[in-house]
Amino acid sequence: MSGGVSMNLEKMLEPLSIGSYTLKNRFVVAAMVTSMCDEQGYATDRYIAYREAKAKGSYGPSIAEDYVVNAHAGGYQNVARIYDESMIPGHHRLADAVHKYGARIFAQIYHAGHQINSKVDGGVPVKSASHFAYTWNRQMLEEPTKEEIKGIVHDVDVTAKNVKTDSFDGVEIHVSNGYLIAGFLLPEQAHRRVQWLLSEPLPLFEGSL
Repeated sequence: MSGGVSMNLEKMLEPLSIGSYTLKNRFVVAAMVTSMCDEQGYATDRYIAYREAKAKGSYGPSIAEDYVVNAHAGGYQNVARIYDESMIPGHHRLADAVHKYGARIFAQIYHAGHQINSKVDGGVPVKSASHFAYTWNRQMLEEPTKEEIKGIVHDVDVTAKNVKTDSFDGVEIHVSNGYLIAGFLLPEQAHRRVQWLLSEPLPLFEGSL
């Protein structure tokens, strides 16, 4: 038993190649909401120090959580945002702080969909895959139009490009927890799933990463 555990730990300490990158080990800091950015989503010294401490502690890759793709897409306060060019420098400092310890940093980007809190994101109607009442945040959800969905895809693309500009090593797209993309895959939410899947495909990340 102990020999097996020791062997597994040794494997965890080995480097791992992902695409053109080599991770120094296989210990990963998963994306977890810290709410350490400021109210507009700019990286704070506290948030950078938190990520830097993980890298200094010898984790290989780190996934920075919940980069909101537009001003009305978040479900939590004080989460990271990088859809505007003015937000790039602070998050660039974050990436540099992680890289100096030989670690990698990935940005998790998302649209919160039915879990958007309109009190956090400007009081606009909450968009979800389908129209229904959601008891968790006590809000009536609205279906985005086809043009609005194209706009959200554009926002995801812009955010991903800014992440690349910011020297991050990659992007993780959040497709769980019932967030917007997941909503189109969940039977209880995706009342228009077939209609959308049969419509004109959208060029996600065209010319981007």
